[in-house]
Amino acid sequence: MANTGIDADQALRVSRILAISLLLGVLLFAGVVYVVTGSGSPIDGSEGDWQFLVKPWYGVAAILVAGWYVVWRKATCHTDSPASRPVTGGPERVIRLLIVAWAMLEGAALLGVTVALLTGQRSMLVAAVVLMLAGMVFSFPRAEWFASFRGNGAGANPS
Repeated sequence: MANTGIDADQALRVSRILAISLLLGVLLFAGVVYVVTGSGSPIDGSEGDWQFLVKPWYGVAAILVAGWYVVWRKATCHTDSPASRPVTGGPERVIRLLIVAWAMLEGAALLGVTVALLTGQRSMLVAAVVLMLAGMVFSFPRAEWFASFRGNGAGANPS
């Protein structure tokens, strides 16, 4: 196996740090929005001006979550047969694809938090945070995603 510059254990550690950092960024912004909109009203005091953003957010969030899921599955090589899992690209490829997947998830969540800031809707804030939390829990890096890159890859069970 060619020297890829990063081993599987380092890749797992780096990807977990990245996942936690992205999650904390969204949670921090959501916390600020919660405090700023304490009365449940929009930040600029205009009721209803930003309500038109709520429905498009659902569509944008659905598209970004679908993209996150596709890229996440590609990053972790989920297939019906463990024997058909490719081990090319090394752990760096997995990290790159996970970053793209998490960025889609983060984009949907940050847009939702921003809409909550503009509309004052606490339900929108909760939906955005739950979306991010659920996605990150579901796609938090696991050791088995990098198992096929340990050693020479021979005998590793990537399932």
